[in-house]
Amino acid sequence: MGKVQENGFLVDVLKELDFFSSDSSIDNDFPEIVFTKNPPSNLHPKHYIALEFAEILESDAVYFKYYDDNRFCVPQVYFYDNSNGTYDKKKIAEIHRNVYSSNQVALIVVINKGSIQLFDTKESVKVIDNQISNQNCLIKESPFDVEEKLKPLKLFFNAKKLNSGLFWEDKENSNHFLKNTSAYEKLVEILNKIKFGFIKDFTNKGLKKTSPKI
Repeated sequence: MGKVQENGFLVDVLKELDFFSSDSSIDNDFPEIVFTKNPPSNLHPKHYIALEFAEILESDAVYFKYYDDNRFCVPQVYFYDNSNGTYDKKKIAEIHRNVYSSNQVALIVVINKGSIQLFDTKESVKVIDNQISNQNCLIKESPFDVEEKLKPLKLFFNAKKLNSGLFWEDKENSNHFLKNTSAYEKLVEILNKIKFGFIKDFTNKGLKKTSPKI
């Protein structure tokens, strides 16, 4: 089987957003963008674990943020190539729901033929008229033409802003990525309540048993 070739349109868009360019803030030999169906052979084991999740969640490419501590690399953005119009709104909402439930990344980027959509996957989808929708999670939708260099979107979203962390701190994102609403976080919250409730109940029973009779 021949090596998978990436969609040229997707690659061109990512290049215009400064991915694949040399960035002095990245002090390692690993790529910031990895394609799920065509990963390099010299990645760290953490890359491959993250890529397995990404492929299950139908992502075409993953942006990794690198750290100097034991986190090493953390997937932060999934990219979806929808330049051929395969995904309708319902399918995109289903993908969003699955990514939200997985708690793998905070942002998905859907690259359509004439627009790019950024969705906050810390926010859950809604059901409207018995149909799921993630329009409530839309951060920005930017019409574009690759030949116009994606200037409007690039001012807001690009590789350097992700690498520096400025994207997440942008005032336009002040209402995004801050809510502890992911399925995983909700589960942890519920389990913590159960745990502390159990500890409190157990402690109260213990105090009653040890309290001296008057």
